Parts: sequence; structure tokens; C-alpha cells
Amino acid sequence: MLEKELAELELGRHLCCIYRDVEEQLSAMSLFMSLGVDRNEKCLYVVDDRTKEEVVDYFKGRGFDVEEFVESGRFEFRTKSESYLRNGYFDPDRMIDLLEDARDEALEEGYDGLRATGEMTWFFSDMPGVEKLMEYESKLNEFLPDSKVMALCQYNEGRFSPEVLVDVLHTHPRVLLYDELHENPYYMPPRIFKAQMNGEVTWEHYESMRGDLIQRTRLKREEEQAREELEEEHRRLRTLFSNLPGMAYRCLNNRNWTMKFLSEGCRELTGYGPIELIDDEEISYGKVIVSEDRDYVWNEVQSALEDREPFKITYRIETKGGEERWVWEQGRGIFSDDDELKFLEGFITDITDRKSMEEKLRDSSRQLDAIFNDPETFTGIVDTDGTLLEANESSLDFVDATRSEVEGEKLWNTPWWDHSAELQERLKSGIERASNGEIVRFEADHIGESGEKITVDFSLRPVENEDGEIVSLIATGKNITERKEAEERYRSIFEGLDEAVFVLRAGDDYGEILELNPATEELFGYSRDELIGKDITDLIAEGEEKLGEPDEERRHFVQRKVRKDGAVFWSEVTEVPFKYEGKKTYLSICRDITDRKEAEEKIRELSRFRERIIQDVDIWLNVLDKDANVQVWNKAAEEISGYSEEEVVGHDEIWEWLYPDEDYRREITEKVGDILKGEEIER
Repeated sequence: MLEKELAELELGRHLCCIYRDVEEQLSAMSLFMSLGVDRNEKCLYVVDDRTKEEVVDYFKGRGFDVEEFVESGRFEFRTKSESYLRNGYFDPDRMIDLLEDARDEALEEGYDGLRATGEMTWFFSDMPGVEKLMEYESKLNEFLPDSKVMALCQYNEGRFSPEVLVDVLHTHPRVLLYDELHENPYYMPPRIFKAQMNGEVTWEHYESMRGDLIQRTRLKREEEQAREELEEEHRRLRTLFSNLPGMAYRCLNNRNWTMKFLSEGCRELTGYGPIELIDDEEISYGKVIVSEDRDYVWNEVQSALEDREPFKITYRIETKGGEERWVWEQGRGIFSDDDELKFLEGFITDITDRKSMEEKLRDSSRQLDAIFNDPETFTGIVDTDGTLLEANESSLDFVDATRSEVEGEKLWNTPWWDHSAELQERLKSGIERASNGEIVRFEADHIGESGEKITVDFSLRPVENEDGEIVSLIATGKNITERKEAEERYRSIFEGLDEAVFVLRAGDDYGEILELNPATEELFGYSRDELIGKDITDLIAEGEEKLGEPDEERRHFVQRKVRKDGAVFWSEVTEVPFKYEGKKTYLSICRDITDRKEAEEKIRELSRFRERIIQDVDIWLNVLDKDANVQVWNKAAEEISGYSEEEVVGHDEIWEWLYPDEDYRREITEKVGDILKGEEIER
């Protein structure tokens, strides 16, 4: 795992290794430096904590014979006197010049770049300038990008103080800690690091950061495992979903949409049976589409195929009985290994009821015109496929557009969004998520007709009908330009963190919020002014235990929190002592783990759903394991066969009971064996 992660790093990276012993140090260095040799990079190793002989012997023991590369000039050892402390003192700019010169020399010799590592224990010498170590580390972050140099700084955890180690974490974007490579959430860009507050730093502070790094990696792996389990459950259900309302298809990419496969659901959807549509036997599917919508369907599909993207479209069909229906289609092109389009595959379902509800929603929205046309807010109604159905006057005035120019267009193609391809993609993703029930919120920059640039707090909220189906989305944007400008003037060191972070008062008034970072506002939906002075327990969901001041130095727990809009989410909280303005306080780091919790619940719900489907179908259905032993025997099987589930599951003799004739039983069991191997059989 570590080798793969290190191999993915490109030149220009700055990382550190914090090690506990020589084995942990040199095993990582052997791997790091051998990768540089393999990638045609010149390698530079500055020794101090270890001797050159120790490093060479260890590398040899790991199968990395570095001596031959030293002789060829591909690998170079230097001492601290030849590098960091040349001429008896340390100068950060001079050391960076040394790296730049070594890089130039490497490029002239035909190498792709320079890979350098240094043992930083030279810091403990009495030479002038060593106190500028962290200035040097911060300046490296300005030099290394695009420099064709990769640098790894080695720190002996047992020798350096916690104050230095915390600064090491602040100045390295990636940290190699205890044989694991971590993305460092505590990294501060050079500008922020130089401006950070002066304060006391303790071992507990460093150990808390170290523990959080390790915990993050473990949680990431747990989330990946949950996602894999969810995907496996989806695969098991696909065969059951083929009987749900709607039709699965495979067709050619022509104007007739010549069908090559159709599920039986096409009969209920279109009135035509599969045999009538396949190969255009009685009528082509292209002619089932209402004539006014045919060009639209063709153009949307061709555009998606050109971009090698899935397509989602809504249009009308005319059934065999003459009824007009709205349908929603999702599909994609299937391409050969030579990138030739073979056919299209997808699923089509009836959304007539949803379209009818959208019409009612548009009618009722006119009754709410006063709210909808709030001059301080940009507001619009968007179809779940991204089509803008309606926009209010303030949003139209901002871009000097008329309703006819924007309504009916994809929202991302309108003047509010078409100035930025990146912003358009973010909007598309947000619409897709909101169409699946998620409330989406992010900030976006819009440019008005006059060239005025503003920042808006943009949100997408799903609208459901009485049956709980999502029929449209409400898009709103509030001008927060002034607030953003104020935030830019008063950014704190917290802005580099992704998690919500509170500073909480200690003692009798424990829990009072003294400070917070921008991520907290985004997570909880409150502004900074609304949260300062508030009690942290006010953000706990109903029914959750309100915890008092921690008894221990570090506390970690999972708790449901509640946002300003009343939405409840799962959070993982870490609280550690922290000195703020000379007084003891607590840092409370809050991480939203709702997705992980929901993924776990979704796995359980899908399992329950599968059981209900199996038990409720009115056909004989049983599930076998790989050895043909019955695992599930549904109610229909009990009624038809006369055997109960208790009599069948776990009993090998079931085949003899069901098929007394030995020859016929052998034929049946052989066919079952073929099916379990994935082979197709004819009935």
C-alpha cells in the first residue's frame, strides 16, 4: 500500500517522515529513494542521525544496492557540513539555492529531476541560523511546485520537541507517519503559517493531531468497504429489478432506435409486446415517440455519445392504444475495445404522474409570487433533468435576460452559469444529487450584464409530491458578496481545515462557543455571529446525551447534531485541550459522517427489501448456494410444492423428494449446476 502511494507522487511534492526508530526510518527511505532511481531521478541523501555506512548497509539488506548508483553519480551522499551547515551556519535561501543547483545539474546529465531527503537532526548543532528551520520548511512549499524536485524531510520523533513537531505538521502537505502516508489536514500554506498565532504547544496537541491522522485513514478504509458492500448488494438486486415497472432495452443508434432486446415491461409502458418492437417488426420505437419530441431525443443522445457520457432525457410517447405518456429514459452507449459504438442500453419508465404534478406545482407557484420574486434573492424552479422551468425577476434583471431566453434551457447553459465550465459541472452534479433527495448548497460567483461580479450562497432543494416522489427542485441564490469580503479580511488559521472546529470555554461555563471556522458555518447552517456565545449543547439533536466537560485529556465520540434548518446529521467529534488567548479551552472538531451512516443503513434496507421481494412474488423462487443447497424457499414455493421452508432449507434430500425419478432428477441437478456456473440454458 505504501509503495503504491509513494509511487503515485510526482516531482514537486514536499513531505516529511516522522519516525520512532532506525527500522521505521530506513525502511521508508529505502523505498522512497529506490523509487527515484527507478524513475530516472537523481537522488541526494543528506546524512546526520545515521552514518553513510549505516544507510548503505541497510539499503543493501533490503535489496537496494545503492553503491553502484553512487559510483555512477546517480546517487549522492552529503553531510550536514556539505549542505545545510556549509561554511558553519544555516541559511534557508542558500539551502534552496543548493537544491536548485543540484536540480540543474541533474537535468543537464539527462535525469528527469532531483529526489532529495535529509536527516534534520543537524538542527541540534550550535551553529548560527538553525533556528530558521521552519522558515526553510515553509519556503520549500513556495519553491518545490513546478521545480522538478521532490523533497522528504526526516524527523526523529524521540529527539524533537512537540513545538517543532507541530510546526513540522503545519509545513508539510503530506506526512509519512508510522509506515502510512497521510494527506495532512493540519498543513498551512506559507502565507498562513507565517501569520499563525504565537501560543503554547504541548505534547497533547501534537499527539492529538497524530491520532487524528491515523483515525482518518482508518475511517476512509471503512467507508470504502461499506461502499463496496453496497455495490455488491446492488448487483444482487439487478435481476429482481428487471420485473419492476418500466422497460430495459438494447437498441441500435439510428433514427428508428431499432430494438434488439426489450424486457417484458415494455408491454405495460407502450402497449406493444417485445416481439412487435424488436427489429421494427410491427413498428419502430422511433415512431412510438411523439413526433414533436423526436429531434430532441436524437440530439440529446448523440451529444451524450460524443462526450462518452450517460444520458437522461424526458419526452412523450404515444401508446398502442393512443394514450400520450411522459417517460424518463436513462441510458448509455456501449463501445467496443476499438472505441466503436456497438449499441445503446438503458431503462425507460413512465413519469406521467410526475409531469402532471409539475404542472400543478407551476400553477400554485403563481400564488406565491410575492415570495418567489423577493428582490434580494435569485429564485428558480428546475426540473430534475436540469431544465429551468421558471426564474424570478431579480435573477433575470441581474443578467438582463427575458424569460423566453432562459426558461426551457438547461440551467447550466444560462447566463448565470455559462462563464465557467468548472461551475457548470458543479451545478450538474448538484442537480443530480438534489434529484436524489439531497439538499445541495455551495457558493458560486456570478457575473451580471454590467460586468459586476458577485458571490451567492446557492442551494438546491428537492420538492416532493404527496407520494414522496421528487418532482422538481427549488434553486435559490442569496448575495453574500459583502459577507465574503469581510471573511477574507479576517481569515484565521482555521480556514485550512475541512472539518468544523469550535473553540469552547472550559470550566463552569464549559461549552460556550468562543470561536469557529468557516467549515462550521457550512456544516450547521448558522453564521458566525449566530454561533458565537451560543452553547455547544444547543446544536445536539433531541434525545442525545448532553456531555459535560471532559474528564480526560482527549475525548472522542459519535453524536447526532442538528442544523439551523432542523436537519439532523451524524457527527464524529474529537475534543482536546487547547490554549486560546492564554486560557485553557477545548478544540472541538466535528466531522459529518452521515454518508457513512446512511450507507450502512442502505445496505441493511436493501437486504430487507430483497427479502420482501423474494417472499412476495407469486412464482416459485428459491436461492441456492454454490453447492446447490437451498438457502431461501419463498411462500409460493411452499404453496406449490407442499414443503415448508423448515423442511427444505439445510436438507440435502430435497432433490429426491421433489424429483423421485432418478434420471429426471439427474437432468435437473445438472442444469442447476450449469446455472450456478453462470451458463445459460434453454427451458
